[in-house]
Amino acid sequence: VAKRANAFGMKVIAFDPYLSKEKAEQLNIELVELNDLFKQADFITVHTPLTDETKHLISDKQFAMMKNGVRVINCARGGIIDEAALIKAIESKKVAAAALDVYEKEPPDMNNPLFKMDNVVTVPHLGASTEEAQLKVSIDISKQVADALLGRGIRNAVNVPSLYGEALKILEPYINLGEKIGAIQSQIAQGPVVQVKIRYRGELVNKNVQPITITIVKGLLTPVLGETVNTVNATSIAKERGIAVVESKFA
Repeated sequence: VAKRANAFGMKVIAFDPYLSKEKAEQLNIELVELNDLFKQADFITVHTPLTDETKHLISDKQFAMMKNGVRVINCARGGIIDEAALIKAIESKKVAAAALDVYEKEPPDMNNPLFKMDNVVTVPHLGASTEEAQLKVSIDISKQVADALLGRGIRNAVNVPSLYGEALKILEPYINLGEKIGAIQSQIAQGPVVQVKIRYRGELVNKNVQPITITIVKGLLTPVLGETVNTVNATSIAKERGIAVVESKFA
């Protein structure tokens, strides 16, 4: 989104507790506090999971902070924006237009006033539901199921590291512990995370510890990013946000 906005000559500001200042600068993004974003932005687009903390993240109080004529986009999860508050903001012309592909009630209630407003774009959240995408996904899944059943390893599972059976048995206790350690660190960290240092000792020094590292990073990111983080993409997401992951081993 930032790349496309920059291409149109827009000034991009963002609030993201897991995006480092250095990475933001590389992307030509200015990091600001959330309330400052509401006050300054002409277009507000949401990219966060729905959690207890983000439920109705944008409601009456936040709309009151915004510029008159602001435009609001939510393609993340229904419920992040309070729909009742959004309807009032549109009717009062505080919000000039909105675009949504997620809704507080799924399947959506077609009597919802949002579906009847000329300045609101509403579409389904169906980016992957094309014939071509479904065919390719079916082929990939069939191959991966065959690999798992034939003992060739599990690939691309969101809840199991890519390990062979015997290796998984040895590392599984550490993998489970790693995710809990990451989650704890997420709760006690102050300010943006810029580096994760993981030190291994004892019997693990001669093992492939990458699956443990991955689950530590997953545990660290999940409280903020929710279900979007898994064992396949955790380290990539950390890299995208400028978080360095450093492993070291000590006998």
